[in-house]
Amino acid sequence: MGIVGDKQIAYYYGWGGVLAVEEYNILMIHPTNNSDIDVGLPCNILLRDVFCQLIDAGFLSTGQYYNCVLVPNDNRKERIALDNDKTISENGIENNDVIQILTATQAGGGGDVACYCIESIYMLWNSFYPYLDQINTILGITVPMLGFGMWVNKKFSKKYTPKQFTEKITDKELWNYHELALKLDISDDEAKKLLKGFGYKWNRNFSLYCKTDKTVDIIKKVKHDIM
Repeated sequence: MGIVGDKQIAYYYGWGGVLAVEEYNILMIHPTNNSDIDVGLPCNILLRDVFCQLIDAGFLSTGQYYNCVLVPNDNRKERIALDNDKTISENGIENNDVIQILTATQAGGGGDVACYCIESIYMLWNSFYPYLDQINTILGITVPMLGFGMWVNKKFSKKYTPKQFTEKITDKELWNYHELALKLDISDDEAKKLLKGFGYKWNRNFSLYCKTDKTVDIIKKVKHDIM
């Protein structure tokens, strides 16, 4: 193993001779006791294989399903759910990142995406985003764009659970779309689309988007059928 700048390079023997693979130093936090371990991970290793190595090293226990999230840092405001079937580089993990390991039993509590089993979140979103389009059709809401539910899924599924996301949109009677845009780190136009998709209506007198009966119906249907 050699050092190139501030990054390590791991050397492996392959068919074409010696192959150099970039390696990152990562701090991984235990799911229950908050202990941590510094590991050097090649950028092409799958996350699920990392867990196997941590089990072999005695840091993690056998008989558990593990997943993890990237912890916020100076350049990242939100925790990001990681995919076990993707490599370190495909997950966007960088040198000196911190990863919080989770178990499948760590559900609920605190309302943070990190407290939920990642696979459970995916299942919820797979039910939630098509449901948005169905509800809009039933309630007669003119969806501001084709594939509204799919767009919501791609934009927000790695940051929030469906419940968290719905509450962030529908927790106010009146919305300044620019305020919502800042809250969700999206554009003003995207904020307008979200509000319209959740049944809010523009009020010229207030110059604000106002919650309507259709918004209330959406909340009730989503809570009853999805959450």
